[in-house]
Amino acid sequence: AIGEIGFDPRSQTCRDLNKQEEIMLFQLKWAKEKNLPVMVHTPPDLSQVKLEVKEKYEKMDFMERSLNLVHKAGVSPEKVVFDHVDAAEWVKFSIDNGCYAGITIQQWRGIGPEEAAAWAEEFGPERILLNTDTSTLQSDHLGVPKTVFYLKKRKVSNDKIQKMAFE
Repeated sequence: AIGEIGFDPRSQTCRDLNKQEEIMLFQLKWAKEKNLPVMVHTPPDLSQVKLEVKEKYEKMDFMERSLNLVHKAGVSPEKVVFDHVDAAEWVKFSIDNGCYAGITIQQWRGIGPEEAAAWAEEFGPERILLNTDTSTLQSDHLGVPKTVFYLKKRKVSNDKIQKMAFE
C-alpha cells in the first residue's frame, strides 16, 4: 500500500497545502501505476476532537479535495482507505464514494471502542477497517481488541468482526 498520504494543515514538515497536493497527486499516480491500495490521512474533525488547536479548518474540505485527487490520478476508489474518519458522517462519506473507512480508535479523536463498534455495526463490514494510531497524543494500542469485545456484545458475527478487524 501507499501511505499514509494526504493533507494536514497542522503538518510539522510542510504547511503549504498546494505543495501537499502536488506530493499527494504524485503518490496517487504512483499507486495507480503500481496497482497498489492507498491509505489517505485525514486531519481531525475539529467538532469531534478533544484537544485544543490553533488552526481552524473544515474536514470536509480535505475529504473532498483528496477524493478529487483520487479521481484525477485515476485510482479506483475501491483501492482507497480514508483513515481517521472520526464521525459517522465521514464513515458514510467514504463508503458512499466507493472507498473504505478507516475508523481510528483514539479517545482524543472522540472515538472510543463503544463508538467504533456502533459505527462498525451500522456501516460494516464490507468497507470498514478498524485501527489505532501511535501518535504524540494519547493512544490506546488495545483499541481494536476492545472494539471487538463491544462488537461481540452487540452480537455481531465473528465473520463480520474478522473482516473489519483482522483482514
